[in-house]
Amino acid sequence: MPAKRFSRRSKARRATRFARGPFKAPQVSERILQGLRSSSMFDRALAVEALCKYGSKHEKVVTGFISDKSAYVREVALGVLFRINSKKYSGLTAAKISDPDPNVCAHAIFLSGKAKNKKAIPAIRFVALNSKADAHARSMAVVTLASVFGINDAALSKVAKKLAPKSLVDLSPHFKQSH
Repeated sequence: MPAKRFSRRSKARRATRFARGPFKAPQVSERILQGLRSSSMFDRALAVEALCKYGSKHEKVVTGFISDKSAYVREVALGVLFRINSKKYSGLTAAKISDPDPNVCAHAIFLSGKAKNKKAIPAIRFVALNSKADAHARSMAVVTLASVFGINDAALSKVAKKLAPKSLVDLSPHFKQSH
């Protein structure tokens, strides 16, 4: 059975529930601090998500979790930093495209496309054309290059044709599938 993925709204709801405690707006609750120090990746991810509601006050703390040992925490921290300030962290997002975990890589590609970060195009193109990269990350790279940046040359069309049967992302609107 595939792992359950949560929607953005349910993640925010769980993070808010996790953050509840006796604190004023500028203070961070003891519960969040415990979560940040926890050995459980889910507690760390929830605590990082809860820090998002404080905005840029704690972005340095969140930045530290970009290099966490857990891929899930790295993915959550990347999303939180993007929501705090997408322009400021677009370089960090582009750097995470080379992350060894395919989910973090695909999320970084998605966020780079969402920010329309043209400096990330070479890294995204490398993932799309790299046959050793994960199929999901490659599909996300191909779709991002085609739909966001308008790049759909012959090499990417060939990759899209190969990935179409096993892709989690629908490639058909971006490339003509010839059989």
